[in-house]
Amino acid sequence: MAWGAEVSVFAPAGPVSVASNDRGGISLGTRLTAAVAGRAAGVLWFCPVGWDGSASPVYASLYSAAGVLLARTTVTGPTPGAFVTITFADPVPVEAGAEVTAAVWLPRRTAGADYAFTAGALASPRTVGQLTASTATYDYSDVAPNHPTNSTGTWFGVDVVWQPETGGGTSPIPPGYPTPATTGPQAGTVLTDYTGPTTLPPGVYTGVRFPALGQGAYESSAAGLVFRDCVFETGVVLRGDGLTVERTRVAGGLSLSGVSGAVLSRVDLHESGTDLLHVTSDTGQCANITVTDSCLRDPRPIAGAHADGVQVRGVRGLTIRRCAVDMGPWVLVEGADVLNAALFFEDANGGNSDVRVTGCWLNGGGYTLVSGAVSGDYVLTGNRWGPDGHYGPVTLATAPTLARDNRARADNALVLADTVGAEDLNLTWGRLMTGWRFEVVPW
Repeated sequence: MAWGAEVSVFAPAGPVSVASNDRGGISLGTRLTAAVAGRAAGVLWFCPVGWDGSASPVYASLYSAAGVLLARTTVTGPTPGAFVTITFADPVPVEAGAEVTAAVWLPRRTAGADYAFTAGALASPRTVGQLTASTATYDYSDVAPNHPTNSTGTWFGVDVVWQPETGGGTSPIPPGYPTPATTGPQAGTVLTDYTGPTTLPPGVYTGVRFPALGQGAYESSAAGLVFRDCVFETGVVLRGDGLTVERTRVAGGLSLSGVSGAVLSRVDLHESGTDLLHVTSDTGQCANITVTDSCLRDPRPIAGAHADGVQVRGVRGLTIRRCAVDMGPWVLVEGADVLNAALFFEDANGGNSDVRVTGCWLNGGGYTLVSGAVSGDYVLTGNRWGPDGHYGPVTLATAPTLARDNRARADNALVLADTVGAEDLNLTWGRLMTGWRFEVVPW
């Protein structure tokens, strides 16, 4: 799922008054409802001028209408006279029409300011875009944060960092490219829940569901792993050579570290807070990686992310063929860029060589394709660019050895000039490895 631009009800305008004679511990909040589904990435709290820095920590929480705690985190050393953004480790999905309360708990204070406020600011509901604040709330507690239930029209400088759910890019994946419907497990697959350790043993996994973890990811260094018709409900890091992943769905991102020989086919990668597919030679040489007929989509970038559809940090031989890599529309988190590129080839861990991207749908990111130096063959042919690249379609440090028919889908204009005089020769071994076969690919 993709997320729209951040929305808050009051910020950046802060409260106009400061209370200085209400020293007890107190939970202060704002009740909020959105007309569309979305997620709460964090809480904004206006730290009053004169705040005593020794009064810490301040807790920021999100509660359901029934008072169930949905998320909590802390802040220390806030800047007086300014909004403080307190980000949740995991943004909280909230359904359309569901009421939540964004709240802060201030510990007992012996000096300085207590809290900032604006009297009457929520005497009636306040709506910005699809988000409505209905009333402010408070509750006294010296012991710990609690769900504030007392209502008032006085706003206490508590706001939310909200992102509406957009449902995907401004341009859906076009017909003819992989989608969630054509990737992942075959129809009718009966999944069996995995109950083993998070470090996956060697073997062939068929029709297995790997349940979500409270934190962390599944991982394995076993060689020869095979996953067919599987579902991962959290991310996975794989380090073993000779890897096969077919018709498998991964929520949370897939990382290949030091893998030599891997085929990913009809894979659906989605909902990662960072990269959807990460290929790196940080633990050894990554080589001979093929990704084909797969769908990489709907990132959920966290604050500070440098999120890519495919991020490559050192590889010897990479083919991406007939894939859809769609980062969706441009978003900011905490006011900062978090989407980097649909494809990012970084000159790291020994560099990248022999890279081929053919027949793909590429959409979104700052620049949709970002590439450092690539040695050997660097082939880009028959790819189509979507409209959601924020700064532009492409930025390259190395010109491709072969570029053909790379166009913006909207107007069919070339986003890369065709290479003059170059031919595309695929060199492959025959079955018995007794000779070469040269295949000239038609345009």
